[in-house]
Amino acid sequence: MMVAEPITTLTDYAIALEAFVLAGWLWHRKQHASVQRSVRCWAGAFAATAIAALLGGTCHGFVESLGVKTLQILWQAVAVSIAIASFLIVLGTVISTISRRWQWIWLVAISIKAIAHVALSFTQPDFQWVIVDYGSALLLVGVLQGVMGWRGRSGHRFAPYSKKDFTALSIRWIRAGIIGSWVAIGILGMQWQIGWLQANDLYHLGQMIALIFFYRGALLLKDQ
Repeated sequence: MMVAEPITTLTDYAIALEAFVLAGWLWHRKQHASVQRSVRCWAGAFAATAIAALLGGTCHGFVESLGVKTLQILWQAVAVSIAIASFLIVLGTVISTISRRWQWIWLVAISIKAIAHVALSFTQPDFQWVIVDYGSALLLVGVLQGVMGWRGRSGHRFAPYSKKDFTALSIRWIRAGIIGSWVAIGILGMQWQIGWLQANDLYHLGQMIALIFFYRGALLLKDQ
């Protein structure tokens, strides 16, 4: 059986393996004898990302062997998996940055966003809508992290430039992940190529680096 896009398929599968491993490490991570809910959300997001990458790699590699209906189902599953991942990274950030009394408002808002994206993916199966959903989730995470950092600089919660402060370090790592993800999205949008590496391949490699940053930041999260 011939693989249609071998490098793209391999990098997708590499993301799947990396994300599954990171999800397991986050899920079993303990702090003060209990696992933070925010950390569990990020672990779930990594698991959903792994499923999306595994299915995406299968579509890229075996497009000629799979039927049209099967491809359509797989791509819809990719969109749903990424919608779940996007939902969970925002939820995890909300749990770690927003007071509990206001978290339900955010839960309703991001639930509507996720449901709308899933519905859109079934009516307009285009990968650009997946990027829009994921990109908007990154934007929300960045805004919430920025507000938290501002509160810290105001002296309300923590000093963000203290190396001993886990919350400040978490913000830095997650911000690095957001920047890395946006760079990868930009490369995909501009269809850059380097030698044998196509835009999809470079996008996958960029996301693999971003996942490491997100993992380091998620490890340090603490619930409100």
